[in-house]
Amino acid sequence: NSELIQSFINNFIKIDEEIDVETYMIDTKLEIMYLLAIDDIESKLIIDILSSSIKSSNNDISYKSIRTIGNLIVHEKKYMDIMYDLIENLPTRKNLLAISIFVKDLSIKNNTKDIVVGKFIKRVVKSKDEIHDFISQGNFKDDDIISYIWVLGEFGDIEELIWFFNFLTAFI
Repeated sequence: NSELIQSFINNFIKIDEEIDVETYMIDTKLEIMYLLAIDDIESKLIIDILSSSIKSSNNDISYKSIRTIGNLIVHEKKYMDIMYDLIENLPTRKNLLAISIFVKDLSIKNNTKDIVVGKFIKRVVKSKDEIHDFISQGNFKDDDIISYIWVLGEFGDIEELIWFFNFLTAFI
């Protein structure tokens, strides 16, 4: 039975960049993967597929795979190690902004500043020039930037938040 499910996931649910070019196809497959992982149906395989999809050259697939993993992490703490890995190893720019939503959601849900928040803030401070350059080009989603600002305001260095506020006002 497990082999049948694995075969189904690999042949029909896994995102194929050459076939799955429509947004609705990508969204549907990611939603199915999310639901399977939440119900602990081949969750290891799902995580492996999502982790691979994050490295996709297709920005939409990469971004949405990060969002799917983030939703899993907020729902199930057992995936927390994946968040640590994402924060430390993802290329910055769009991907790090996408993670800010889940850092915010985790800190609100757990009512705490935990290891995830600390790792995220360290990575942001280390990569701020690259992130700010990306933001200045207007290449971000509104909810990502709102969460990014929230995390900086709630947990970040006040100097970084003031610098970022001045940075943003230059573009308004």
